[in-house]
Amino acid sequence: MNFLSKFGFTYRERILIAVLLCALLAGIIISAVKHRITYSESQTLSDRDSIAINQLQQFAARASNDTSVPKSQKVDKPTIPASQLIDINTADATQLEELPGIGPKLAQRIIEHREKYGLFRSIDSLSDVQGIGEKRLNKIRDLITLSIP
Repeated sequence: MNFLSKFGFTYRERILIAVLLCALLAGIIISAVKHRITYSESQTLSDRDSIAINQLQQFAARASNDTSVPKSQKVDKPTIPASQLIDINTADATQLEELPGIGPKLAQRIIEHREKYGLFRSIDSLSDVQGIGEKRLNKIRDLITLSIP
C-alpha cells in the first residue's frame, strides 16, 4: 500500500482503494464460479440432449429401413390372434375375399394358382399370382398365415 502514497493518496483514500480492489476481486471470483456452474449444467443438458438425439436417430433409422409402407401412412398395426389369420393354403374364395384388396376374381386366381402349382411355400410367393403386387401383399401380410403339411 506504500506505492499508493507515491501518487499522493491519503491514508483514508488508500484504505478505500484497498476495499474497492477486494470487492472487485470478490466479484470476479463469484462471476467465475457462476460461469463454471452454468457451464457444467449446460454440459449436462447437452449430454442429455445428445442421448435423446441418438435415440431419435435410431428410431428414425429403424422406421426408414421399413420401406413397405410410406412414412406418411405408418401406424402401429394391431396384433391379430393366430386363430383369426387366414391360411392361404387352405382358405376358400369366401375367406380370401375377407382380405383387403382381394375381390372374387383375385380370390379365384389365388385358388387356381394353388391348384396348378401346389401349396404356397412362403407368404412372399403369393406375389406370383397375377394381380398381387408388393403393395397389395404388404397390406395383407399381417392378416395371413401359411400352413405347410
